[in-house]
Amino acid sequence: MKRSTMTSELFQKWRRAIADELVAAYAHYHIWEQLWPSEESVKVLNQYRVFFHYTTAAHVQLFLMRISKITEDRRDSVNFWRLLDEIEKAPSLAPGLSKSKIKKLRQQLQAQSDLLRRIRTHRDKRIAHVDSRHSWPDDKLWQDKAVTVGEAKVLLEELENIFNTVSSAHDGQGWSLRTVGLDDTGRLLRVLLAH
Repeated sequence: MKRSTMTSELFQKWRRAIADELVAAYAHYHIWEQLWPSEESVKVLNQYRVFFHYTTAAHVQLFLMRISKITEDRRDSVNFWRLLDEIEKAPSLAPGLSKSKIKKLRQQLQAQSDLLRRIRTHRDKRIAHVDSRHSWPDDKLWQDKAVTVGEAKVLLEELENIFNTVSSAHDGQGWSLRTVGLDDTGRLLRVLLAH
């Protein structure tokens, strides 16, 4: 294994980059979740059908993009896998993480591989790369490779847990990655419903 050239300052920069993506992913997830049709919201969602259809699609797409960016095992981007690689090369970056704990964190990421593969399929075929066979929304692709609101929530919680385990091992800091104003979309729907 190569020696790490990672400094504590660069590690903190990478940590901030991953945190920023997680915060954005949480925001897009919460909007997606609140725009999911319910007994209360279906009237408003139908009344402004085109707007809410494309708004929901945009937030789902952005959620998928953000998650793909930080979970894909690529050498040319800042992601969870590279962060763990750097800690293995330079254990002083996260003295609170033993080799067995790093292995467990990798297993936690790996346990999400089916969902992450489906997320990347959507990103690759419909969002980031144009595949003429798949437009947005592609009902067949979405049906075959669905990503549910529930799965997205569990994934975000798992990634937040991994992130905070690494962060705490680095300098004792746990981070809150959930945005303030999570009910903004719900409040907007209630206002529209009242009119």
